[in-house]
Amino acid sequence: MRRARVVLVGAHGHGKWHRANIARLAEQGEAELVGVCDPVEVSGTPWSADLGELIERVDPDVVLIATPIHTHVDLALTALRAGRAVLLEKPPAPTLGEFERLRAGVDETGVPCQVGFQSLGSSAVDAVRDVIASGQIGEIHGIGGAGTWIRTIGYYDRAPWAGRRRLGDVPVVDGALTNPFAHMVATALALTDGTVTGTVPELFRAYPIESDDTAAIRIVTAHGVPVTLAVTLCATHHRTPTIVVHGNRGRVTLHYTEDVVEVTTADAVHHRRYDRVDLLTDLIEHLHAPGDLRVPLASTAGFTQVLDAVRRAPDPRPIPAEYYRETGTGPDTRREVLGVDDAVLAAAETLRTFTEQGVPWATGR
Repeated sequence: MRRARVVLVGAHGHGKWHRANIARLAEQGEAELVGVCDPVEVSGTPWSADLGELIERVDPDVVLIATPIHTHVDLALTALRAGRAVLLEKPPAPTLGEFERLRAGVDETGVPCQVGFQSLGSSAVDAVRDVIASGQIGEIHGIGGAGTWIRTIGYYDRAPWAGRRRLGDVPVVDGALTNPFAHMVATALALTDGTVTGTVPELFRAYPIESDDTAAIRIVTAHGVPVTLAVTLCATHHRTPTIVVHGNRGRVTLHYTEDVVEVTTADAVHHRRYDRVDLLTDLIEHLHAPGDLRVPLASTAGFTQVLDAVRRAPDPRPIPAEYYRETGTGPDTRREVLGVDDAVLAAAETLRTFTEQGVPWATGR
């Protein structure tokens, strides 16, 4: 098999991670970087700011798109219509309408499009599904999720779209739920049938931004299993995010960034770490021997429904200054919401959102 020829769209920011991953695959003889599409020229590699022109010039097999959310759909359609497989960073689209436009493009062209939810490449997700299906933890009565991360003001100053709900009339939806913790949403839905029938988002912000930096959401699925997720980028302690599946005879905790599954029953507690498939490798293997992709575009429809609900929700409510502590200076300035760690962790355990817990900055009391 010859190496897959890859064009990278968006070489900076998260694109740097993809450049390193392509270099790793090049050492293994699986892929090679044949072009970069970016507003800023990258030396040493064929470059263009025009994706269509670059595709025609370097003839890639795969176009990997790691650009701002609101640019995804047009770039992906350019690649698909040129007959090139696409690996598209998450979230795939900033609105449900744009998602449907992209899905129509995939259906019309028949060209594979994989979405970069890396956590869904993990065998840990399959293992949790197997535990649920086996009945080991009994009847499932809910799924919770908790994410407590720390970001500084420099995180929001890194790009014009960071922390924005829109740029002019263009939706961006760069909030905690829909971007840094998008994997939590997508992975929690992957543990159900993924069909979303209702959402109740609670959006807040401590930083001077448009989008949420602290949020909770209740998602109702077609199976009737409620999913309650809570996240913050204003935590006191940075923790590994978790998804907890609650059964009437036990629970499963998935540390989705570490591929670790913990099964707890009355008899024992079991831990196991699982392997993860690189999604670019999976896409390349699909080109050589067509089969099921790990994360085809259609499988992310439920996630996009949640993103669209966040987009259509009222703007996040500012958290009053009395409820956060500010430390640091310049780009290292950090806002820590008092008590938010406990509220986030409680949401995953009790399946109650911030307002249901009576958190003061959420209820206005």
